[in-house]
Amino acid sequence: MKRTVNQNVTPCRHMEGLVQGAAKGELKGIARWYAWAHIHRCSGCRAFLQRLEAATLALRVAKEASVDEDALVRLRRQVSQLAETENDTNKNA
Repeated sequence: MKRTVNQNVTPCRHMEGLVQGAAKGELKGIARWYAWAHIHRCSGCRAFLQRLEAATLALRVAKEASVDEDALVRLRRQVSQLAETENDTNKNA
């Protein structure tokens, strides 16, 4: 099988949705086979898949990260203070 060389390191226009589906594990049958066969041969689609997988992992890790409750309380307090200041400014304008 000849490998396709995509110099732009972007997915092929006609493959972007299939590569996304492959990354999510949503493809079935011939679409799955076609997508993975293409990804295997095309460096741009393969790089796109790797970026999708890295982004998905980063989001999963961020979602699982614990939030310091004290920091959250301080942040909410600051947001409330900013909202009050903005309301006061709008009333005086």
